[in-house]
Amino acid sequence: DAGSSTGGPGRLWSFRHPAEGLGRLHFLTLMRSHLGRFAFLMPLLTVVLLKGPFAQFKANPLWTVPAAFAYLSLVANNFVFNQFGLDRHGVKGLLLLPVGSEDLLKGKLLGLAAHQGLQALMLALLLGALDHADPALLLGGILLMGCIFLAQTSVGQWTSTWAPRPMAMDTLKNNNLPFALGLLSMGTSAAWAGLFGSAYALLAWAVPRALVPGMALLFGLVLTAHLLLLPAAAAALDRRREKLVEALG
Repeated sequence: DAGSSTGGPGRLWSFRHPAEGLGRLHFLTLMRSHLGRFAFLMPLLTVVLLKGPFAQFKANPLWTVPAAFAYLSLVANNFVFNQFGLDRHGVKGLLLLPVGSEDLLKGKLLGLAAHQGLQALMLALLLGALDHADPALLLGGILLMGCIFLAQTSVGQWTSTWAPRPMAMDTLKNNNLPFALGLLSMGTSAAWAGLFGSAYALLAWAVPRALVPGMALLFGLVLTAHLLLLPAAAAALDRRREKLVEALG
């Protein structure tokens, strides 16, 4: 930190693992950007959509709750598919840190998870307060969003080194998304939402009591798959370090 207003040294961060410090750094970077702060309006906008354009349909928590969380998960695509974009020229310093590529990707994951997790909590509170949604449905919805997030982040770790591009901190526009990457982003989002949303709907309809345990088990399986794929994504990052610096620095 640059220091306090009196000119004294700022308090240094403390963390048990490099990924924790990198996660905090990435979360703060997200929160300094206009897009990152705007994302916290999306839980409210999601509820407005349910109460407005979609109010003509019969409100049924069995579909409105998972649909709301799946829709909210789309907000992260700009950041997930371009995880180094907000670092811009700072990526040079980031890649020079004495940490491995796996820890670097884990740090990005933790920062993104905190950013998305807070949005999911906001949406759950709004749905609980305004729609009186069942807490089990809301917890299942949070786990659904977590499954989509982890699966999408696994894809994003590859696209972030394959097609890195700088993202502006002071604008809500992000129009430099390559067409192919845009198609991939929307296609994978639809696939994960369909896959995990179907599991949610089946559990909620057939065995309501198993919804939360079932979604928690599914979340654990997706997390395990994500961690198993992490070494390959880290190896790809090692091969593309020069590309990242060239594109962002």
